[in-house]
Amino acid sequence: MSDEVLVAYATRHASTRGIAAEIAEVLRAAGVKARLESIEEVGDLRAYRAAVIGCSVFGGEWMPGAHAFLAAHERQLEEMPVWLFASGPSEPLPEGATVEVS
Repeated sequence: MSDEVLVAYATRHASTRGIAAEIAEVLRAAGVKARLESIEEVGDLRAYRAAVIGCSVFGGEWMPGAHAFLAAHERQLEEMPVWLFASGPSEPLPEGATVEVS
């Protein structure tokens, strides 16, 4: 295990990536080694001492890819400190409302 912290994110429109990048920069400024990656790029977590994981929220739900990431890495995440963050509306969309996804 290294002394590096993983800052991983799932996003649709890049805003969550921006938040994750700021978190990584704050960690680096505090003298912590931090690696910023999309959850699609993350491999084995054994190289990290901790993880910060963020995801965009649409309709009150995390993106399916984030759920898959957490499930796939559940055992490794149990062995380290983990912080989660989400970006997007905190309330579910009203019935009949839609979100435009490009």
